[in-house]
Amino acid sequence: MLDIFRVHGTSVPDFIQGLKAEGFDAKDDLFRGQIGVLVGPRGLDPQRLPPNAAAFFFPLWELNDPANLAAVASRDFHRIVENRAPGWKPVLREN
Repeated sequence: MLDIFRVHGTSVPDFIQGLKAEGFDAKDDLFRGQIGVLVGPRGLDPQRLPPNAAAFFFPLWELNDPANLAAVASRDFHRIVENRAPGWKPVLREN
């Protein structure tokens, strides 16, 4: 059974440390007023990253969406991105 939990502002540092321990690039970020987590290419499937992608940005509300909890627990961040609504900008690009 997957360990499903919600990521709150106070637990972001622990969540990021856990991702790093699992081999992910991860850091916290504030983007357009939203606290979130950046997940970089290390630990993700590079064939599924858009060209020139620096990282995927996941606001806390998206990580905590009930539809995404299992994907977060299994670290299937690509599934979250693939289920985003059209028009959502799923990556932050390098300048």
